[in-house]
Amino acid sequence: MKKRIKKATQEHENLHRDLATVIKAYPNMDRLEYMCVVAKLLGQLIAYQDQTKHSVPAIMAMVELNIQMGNKQAVDELMKAGSTLQ
Repeated sequence: MKKRIKKATQEHENLHRDLATVIKAYPNMDRLEYMCVVAKLLGQLIAYQDQTKHSVPAIMAMVELNIQMGNKQAVDELMKAGSTLQ
């Protein structure tokens, strides 16, 4: 499958910011728990996709690419801030 990367729109960035804000409202939950909750939501969103428009492998490839991009962005931000990854 050819990878096609769509630049994030302002609406995408706003949704990302809002989701991050909601997560911060639960300070007693650790990051692993956040990931589990978000993964469950992601699984539901995948199930709701119209498979006549996107195949399951294509959807999973999009998810994988976005996880990789998000991970890279987070690592870049940590490195820029002088943090060490442990």
